[in-house]
Amino acid sequence: MTDAEETTYEPRFTYHGFRYVELEVSPPLLPALEAQIDIKTVLGVNVRTDATPAASVVVANPLLQALYENSRRTEASALIGIPNGCAARGERAGWTGDSAFASESELVDFDSAAFFSNFLNQIDDLQCASDGSLAHCIPETDFRRDGLAEQPDPNTCSGVQHDPSWSTVFPTIAHNIWKYYNATGVVREHWSSLLQYMAMIESHVPTAAEGGLANMFCTWGDWNPVVKTPCHITASASFIHDVRRIVELATALGETSTAETFAAKDKKLTSEFHTAFYSNTTGMYSTGTQCAQALALWLNASPTPAMRASLAQALAEDVTTKGVTIGFIGVRYLFEALVQANQSDAAIACLLRTSAPGYGHEIYNLYEPATSLWESWDGDTKQQWLAESSRSHHYQASISTFLRAHVAGLQIARSSGWHALVVKPLYLRSPTLAALVPAASATVATHRGPASVRWQRHYDRYSGEAVRFELNGTVPIGSTAEIHIPLIFGEKETVVYTQTAGGVLEEMTNAKLQRLPGNGVATTVVGSGDFAFLARRRG
Repeated sequence: MTDAEETTYEPRFTYHGFRYVELEVSPPLLPALEAQIDIKTVLGVNVRTDATPAASVVVANPLLQALYENSRRTEASALIGIPNGCAARGERAGWTGDSAFASESELVDFDSAAFFSNFLNQIDDLQCASDGSLAHCIPETDFRRDGLAEQPDPNTCSGVQHDPSWSTVFPTIAHNIWKYYNATGVVREHWSSLLQYMAMIESHVPTAAEGGLANMFCTWGDWNPVVKTPCHITASASFIHDVRRIVELATALGETSTAETFAAKDKKLTSEFHTAFYSNTTGMYSTGTQCAQALALWLNASPTPAMRASLAQALAEDVTTKGVTIGFIGVRYLFEALVQANQSDAAIACLLRTSAPGYGHEIYNLYEPATSLWESWDGDTKQQWLAESSRSHHYQASISTFLRAHVAGLQIARSSGWHALVVKPLYLRSPTLAALVPAASATVATHRGPASVRWQRHYDRYSGEAVRFELNGTVPIGSTAEIHIPLIFGEKETVVYTQTAGGVLEEMTNAKLQRLPGNGVATTVVGSGDFAFLARRRG
């Protein structure tokens, strides 16, 4: 640096993500002068795509709130022209698997429909013309990452290695844009290319003689796990996931015949998934890893409710005891699958662990407390330092969607564009665990207007017992919402009230409130505008 008042250092035609800046004075100054150098004199410039923040989540638990903020920061740093794997080193590239699993959070947390529509155009442009396959990075920045000795011919793409858990980026982002922005025009633009992609995947599925789904082609699998899951099951699950997305997209486009064809494929493949990976001996899928069980639960692959309940219980016990042993595919499915299987307590208990491995360890470890999402669970170890493991990797950003949809409880129903909402606050059965997460809220600036939810458990200041549960929020114009109200005092002992526009509490009758036996919740449907409910003990 010179002795000028201000000096600017700025890279050209590139950018560099960083967390720390080291300021070294040469030649050394006198101690009195060196003491005048203040960190406040260093200004860094935040450079990213101009996508306006569009959502917020607040959780009354410091660890979960830090986790959401870490995800948001990581998402923001990934949105630079294309969705980048990380902002800090050689993987500043459009890794397709990373983008597939982060895109839902990024499409909601930021007004990024145009950003991802542009990325879909790039995917379509670079799709192999001969068979519909996709490279692992879009744009392809290093063909060697695809296992090739030379740059492939874009017309033949001969030799490109595939992994359905990476190339799922195409139908996944197309579905997410439709789901959250009602962008059927975007889907229509890519429809023939999407069907070509699906045909390519199906043509590569091994025949029964070749092992079927049990020998499904794959490359990367559940990347950076604590315990490795065979990639055949992750690839098979990703294919079924894509088939289901095509069913919904075809229905939205009025392609009834295509929807029916893929619905039949879904049914057949889900049955084959169970046959290929379920062990009657262990009662588990594949090698028994958390990722494999989460995929089976999310797909609802178990043929009977009893098998599904047993699987969910085993997975809940495993994550409560061990913490996470998953990679980034597992992050997308594990916590959501547990909640859907009525194991919310296990999901939250796992997230609140501060021992390794897990998010709590990332955030609270003494060596390097995380302010973003790491690439590896053991990012604070010397081994990962030597390996240059990224400290800002967006492939785990799906956790932001979990916190919004399943902790705060602001969800979109099986329709597009926030036309129908589901408000489903976190329901924890353990009083001790529930007291650790007493409130949460979420707001999304949808194209229909703001959608929001706020809930809180109130406790007696002397006894410490829960005394009431309040739930309120806003439904966008022209939309409806299915409201789920936790019956925290039991199905028979909980009275539910609605608050009128004049602020008067009115008890809800059974004609307006449907109590779901065994689930501990009651449901009702409301139209656009503000809503407010209160649940408390009868008497």
